[in-house]
Amino acid sequence: MCIQQKMMKKANYVILIKWGPTQGPPEFRGPRPLLFSQRIELKVAVLTYKIRSTCRPAYLHSLLSNHISGFTATLRSASRPLLHVPRTRTVYGSRAFSVAAPTLWNSLPADITNAASLTAFRNRLKTFLFHHTPSGCSAD
Repeated sequence: MCIQQKMMKKANYVILIKWGPTQGPPEFRGPRPLLFSQRIELKVAVLTYKIRSTCRPAYLHSLLSNHISGFTATLRSASRPLLHVPRTRTVYGSRAFSVAAPTLWNSLPADITNAASLTAFRNRLKTFLFHHTPSGCSAD
């Protein structure tokens, strides 16, 4: 590492100590971390992707089933691999993996769910979550 790089690294460190990672000049701000709810969505979506692509673990794979449309007409959504969301009577029941995972999966855009690899899926999902802050939450 040359002297100039060392000086820039020390200058960044001083600025971060003075202002913090989300304050100060825009060029020194780091990427904001995902909100807690977004981290949970990331974990559930990545787990769902792994389950759909490898069929493992079997006990979780058995909780996810493909959505079968009752319509005879061909719809645009028929080309998307949607998951069946079981009905629940309580809010507590909607937090179960068998309900939360399909709900989250069906809400994702097709370009994310159709990713060819886990790395591409994670990158697209993180970008999506960064740009879509949940309602009632501020990005700062």
